[in-house]
Amino acid sequence: MLIYYVLIVLWIAYYAVCKEKIKNKRKRNVAVAIGLGISVFLLGALRAAEVGTDTETYLIAYQKGNDHFFKGVEFGYYLYRTLFYNLHFTNQMYLAIVALTCVFCYTKFFIKYSNNTFYSYFLHLTIGLLPMSMSGIRQSLAICITLFAYDYILKKDLVRFLIIVGIATLFHQSACIFFIVYIFRFIKFDKLKFSAFWIAAIFAAAFSKEIFMFALKLSPFDYSIYFSDYFKNTSVNFLVILIAVLIPLVCNLFAVRANMDEREIIIFRLAQGISCMYALFCILTRDIQIAGRLSFYFMSANLILIPNTIETIRIRSTKIWANIACVILPLFQFIISIPGNSIGIDQYSFFW
Repeated sequence: MLIYYVLIVLWIAYYAVCKEKIKNKRKRNVAVAIGLGISVFLLGALRAAEVGTDTETYLIAYQKGNDHFFKGVEFGYYLYRTLFYNLHFTNQMYLAIVALTCVFCYTKFFIKYSNNTFYSYFLHLTIGLLPMSMSGIRQSLAICITLFAYDYILKKDLVRFLIIVGIATLFHQSACIFFIVYIFRFIKFDKLKFSAFWIAAIFAAAFSKEIFMFALKLSPFDYSIYFSDYFKNTSVNFLVILIAVLIPLVCNLFAVRANMDEREIIIFRLAQGISCMYALFCILTRDIQIAGRLSFYFMSANLILIPNTIETIRIRSTKIWANIACVILPLFQFIISIPGNSIGIDQYSFFW
């Protein structure tokens, strides 16, 4: 874990220098995103094959070359992998390409939608998808592709949105869950409406098993026997669920919409809705194991929602506490959730 702590310290130092030297906020955000992105690329490109539970499995498949190991529904990943194999890229070069792909997508996403790219990358490491990207390669690439769908949601371009998400499903079929987020472009949340939506979503998720089984009982046919193994208790970190649930609510309460322009309000509303979906799926993970994997597609919203909320706060004391919370709480979750978990990145080592 030492390398991650060193990385965070270096990020803070680099951000402090950029804040001192670059007064233009837009240019500073770009410089910070690129600088932190380069470090993340090196972290992923230089890691040993043992870092990440599934990394070695992917490299074994990569060595099979043109073998149709992942062909079929996930034909997109097969083409991606085969392209670099035919270019005679080594295993380490392939890991570097995957890292570069992910970094490019997230850096572009943060520059375009985040008002504080330092916090976006910090959250990406601590409560985001950076750890998972060093293990679950196919799904990580699928999630990266869905980041481009935000553009078309905001533009209300349904056709291109469907194309982007469709491409993502060719890397990992679970990406189809992202189709549902398009509806949030048409919901104009204010504080009260979002609070009501949040309560309804959390209630539905918390009592999903009971609601589902009650609905089955209303049917004239007994379908319950077909779903006896559908709901199973799974091991879930309660802190992860709690933070996921609180993020959209706290951002809704503290965001000062008067300090946003029209575009920022639209982005904020979209991120609110997607963040709420993330919380909902995190709760569902208690009973439905696959919900945990599906929740990853909604996690990206928090990486822009939290920084953008903090940037709207003008009261100095409130903003100071918000900044402290944005650093301490995600770091605390990272410290207690990463060591020994199933992702397998805590024992980081370089490939040499």
